[in-house]
Amino acid sequence: MIYLTTNTDGWVTGSSEGIGSVCQWNLLLNCLCQDLEIEFCADPFTNINHWQYNNMSCEEWSNMFTRFFNFKPRDNKITQVEFNGTIDELVRLKESNKEDTVCRVSKQWVVENCLHRMDEFYGKGYFSKIRDNLKYDDSVYFSNGPGTKISVHLRASNSADIPPNVPSMETYGVWIGQGEICNLIENFKKVFYNHRTTLYIHSQGDESNFDEIKATETDKFKVELKLNRPATEDLYHMSHADVLVLAKSSYSWMAHLLNPNTSIARDNYHQPIREEVILIDQHYNFRNNVKF
Repeated sequence: MIYLTTNTDGWVTGSSEGIGSVCQWNLLLNCLCQDLEIEFCADPFTNINHWQYNNMSCEEWSNMFTRFFNFKPRDNKITQVEFNGTIDELVRLKESNKEDTVCRVSKQWVVENCLHRMDEFYGKGYFSKIRDNLKYDDSVYFSNGPGTKISVHLRASNSADIPPNVPSMETYGVWIGQGEICNLIENFKKVFYNHRTTLYIHSQGDESNFDEIKATETDKFKVELKLNRPATEDLYHMSHADVLVLAKSSYSWMAHLLNPNTSIARDNYHQPIREEVILIDQHYNFRNNVKF
């Protein structure tokens, strides 16, 4: 039997990467393994960045994601080899190999062999199987009751600074200001005018940073601020939302991979996104007439 694995170490030359930058390739490789009926396995995550402002050590922060994603661990007793061949060569190896072997592939290999198949993997339900295997035992604030749940991920710049750059409205302005989100909410109200809707803001900072956004609430359209929450809590809810609004973030894109429901992204989004994703312009207006 052969197993496939890839990098789970956030450390790159001179710095370290966040969980989205590291784990996105694990998600895609896991889907390929499901398609080829090959076992996927993973080492524990290490050196994952952004632990500095979460009151955790780097080890605690990395271990939290290892538990959450719940990937099958790599057996250290099994021989590990580097693999850089084609998919056809991998299939032949699977059919001919008589010894248990872990084939380790690079991020670039995953990009070249998996990224263009993202929509296909969605259609076959592979990402949903990964989501269903997440290990999350903490509080769940999405209920099965009536109403639409919208998750909006807002990220601040310089989040890895030590000490961390506590977001102010000027900081958020680098990425997005309250005005754009308020405009998005008004657009949502036009679509969900006859529905009970709750919009959740997943971000960092103080509630005063979001006062204009909070002021858009109505009896039927509620706004809840989920600030400075555990990253796995945010990711769990973002991956289960009825509607997910992506930030320019690999962490946000990872939630998009896991969430089979409606996603909304900027029209110049920096990562490949599903064909049916709803696009918004720089002012957060829907580019086309939309129905949810």
